[in-house]
Amino acid sequence: MLQVYYYVSYLAPLAILSLALQAETVAGSLRATVVLELGVFAALAAAHIAILRLGSVALAHVSGWINLAYSVRPHVILPAIMLTAGFVAVFVVRAVRPSALRWALFLPAIGVAFGASQFQGASPVDGRTEFETTAQAHRFIGGKIGAHTIRFWCPPPGHDTPPFRSIVSTYLWRWNLVNETLPNLTHEEAAALPADTRMVFLVYGDANLDDARAALRQFGLDSTLVAQQDFGAGSRAVRVVLADLTPLKRGT
Repeated sequence: MLQVYYYVSYLAPLAILSLALQAETVAGSLRATVVLELGVFAALAAAHIAILRLGSVALAHVSGWINLAYSVRPHVILPAIMLTAGFVAVFVVRAVRPSALRWALFLPAIGVAFGASQFQGASPVDGRTEFETTAQAHRFIGGKIGAHTIRFWCPPPGHDTPPFRSIVSTYLWRWNLVNETLPNLTHEEAAALPADTRMVFLVYGDANLDDARAALRQFGLDSTLVAQQDFGAGSRAVRVVLADLTPLKRGT
């Protein structure tokens, strides 16, 4: 799970904050707890800024050195750095007795752990644009679903694909997801679609949508277009298509 940024982005900070509260020096002292938490937040902020400015260079050096010996990839290196720094922080909190030395060692270690969890490397993705695309798609879908049961279906998401998973996540993701391998569809997945389903296809374009409809027809299902709209631009553009499932008519 630590190799999936989607989970690490919120699990790591929560785990780090709870780790700091394990220290014996803050037990029963609200003031000490607040000071410690503020110190942790400051360390995380400093680590985040450092990673944004120096992360690519540092990772290139570390990756180059490790690759020469072990031939591993950054998505393996980063969780390893995060876990190592986290274990050091745990050891320091539990084993180092002088309070000043304990926190002098703990804060940098926890900062490194957090920084490694947040670093994704150089990316052409503009976070603000990605958020706007997701929000606009969410509002469009929300205005079209009515009282229908909705199910999302999209191609495999990745670092260089439109924000498929981000959009689906705004509607509780797994609870409403057919799969993330459009146009592949299993018999079990087709059988699980409710009769009043309003499908939400997240696709690249018409060809992608045609493949999805062809897959549905193999299981006696067709779809009637309700609405569609394009969001984003370039390689990050996504077409949102809403369609009601209907039984496939004979002879089609």
